[in-house]
Amino acid sequence: MQSHVRRPWLLLVLVLVGVLITVRSYNRGVSRAILAESQVAPANPPRELAAKIATDQASANANLVTWHIGSVDPRFGITEKELADCIRKATDLWEAAAGTRLFRQDEKEGFPVNLVFDERQELLLEQRKEKPHLDELAETVRQLKEYRQTTLQRFENANKELEARYKAHETAVRDYNAKVGYWNRTRDASPEVVSELDATKASLQSEAEALESQHDAVAKLRDQDSEAVQAVNRAVDALNSAAAAFNALAKPGAMTQVGVCVRSSKVEKIEVFAFQDFNSLTCTLAHEFGHALGVAHVQKTGALMNPVADAKAGEKELRLTDEDKQALQEALKKDP
Repeated sequence: MQSHVRRPWLLLVLVLVGVLITVRSYNRGVSRAILAESQVAPANPPRELAAKIATDQASANANLVTWHIGSVDPRFGITEKELADCIRKATDLWEAAAGTRLFRQDEKEGFPVNLVFDERQELLLEQRKEKPHLDELAETVRQLKEYRQTTLQRFENANKELEARYKAHETAVRDYNAKVGYWNRTRDASPEVVSELDATKASLQSEAEALESQHDAVAKLRDQDSEAVQAVNRAVDALNSAAAAFNALAKPGAMTQVGVCVRSSKVEKIEVFAFQDFNSLTCTLAHEFGHALGVAHVQKTGALMNPVADAKAGEKELRLTDEDKQALQEALKKDP
């Protein structure tokens, strides 16, 4: 019978392994706990800080020119969103020049921007209806003038050629007459000379007949050119009459004001009464929002703040002149 010897070192190894396993499990638990703590949402700022942020925001807004969309007459055919887009383009122009924010849109606060439909917009709509007819007449005049240039060029070229041919024929006739006179004086012309003179005479007579035909052809070209001139004159008269009728649509003083910025101690409202398209509307809005900033009129021709609106302003790139920018800087220096 074999005896079994106890091995205490083996028991020690097993105990150490158990300790290591326990430590590793403990470490994994600690790591998860730390990770979980790192994902905790930050606490809300103290009430004092939130109140300060709100106060600072309100103070910043108080220094901005605040506006909102007011009444928009549906007869203009423009939505409130389209109007707001035009306003933002207009205000962006001033903010870019100032290098800072100047305006703020709100739902109700600030002054309203209104589109007021009256006889001024009715006039523009009537003129817009007649404009295609004017453009058609102007195109007719352009085409007839172009055709007249063609008929004139044909006539002048043909007439120049005819005159040169007449001169050559006259020279040939003088030479022929000189020869005939010489031989008549000498009375000594041989049959060959007589035959040559007869041939020259026949050639000159044929050339004279050809010149007569060419003269008739040039006369026809001259008549065509005259008819073209008359057609141009008739078309110009029709265009002038239509233009006069178009201009007569405007009542005296009807279009003296297409927009206004009403101010007392502060801006009360901006109203626009007439515009051709979105570009001209944006131009008028930019002018009136300039007044909302306190920008005065600029007398420089072509300036956005010129009191007399440019009839073709909507066709040009919307921009501020140096005089507009100078007026803006002067307005910003003044106390609000």
